[in-house]
Amino acid sequence: MAVNLASIVDTYLKDTDFQDSSRRAIAKREASIPTLKRIVTEFVDGLTDIKSFRELLDKALHTEEDWGATGTGFLMEINKLAKYHAENNMSTEERFRQTLSGLNAGNLGQRIEQFYMFLTSCITCQLRIHHFTLCLLA
Repeated sequence: MAVNLASIVDTYLKDTDFQDSSRRAIAKREASIPTLKRIVTEFVDGLTDIKSFRELLDKALHTEEDWGATGTGFLMEINKLAKYHAENNMSTEERFRQTLSGLNAGNLGQRIEQFYMFLTSCITCQLRIHHFTLCLLA
């Protein structure tokens, strides 16, 4: 049998065990959306700070269906944001709220870029301050 797109699609569609497993995972993920939406909305509305947001998100992601966000990717980055950027800098927390507020498929790329540029400027400023302090001490 020749391997081509049609044969791959046919094999995929005939794999009923995989299809059933995928449907169950989708149903579980859809059921967890209200919890995740509430956590994000409370943060965006200023009802929780970034540390509470991180804790609630961590708990929900480990309690609800696995979205693949609990490892060294997404959740670790939220942890670093809360620990290293927002701990002594409320503007980081506010900028993160602004980034998440009204987020949709049409503005996702732009928001990611804006937040990245903001964090980069924060890090650059911190490095300059550190360098300046070292120069003063020398």
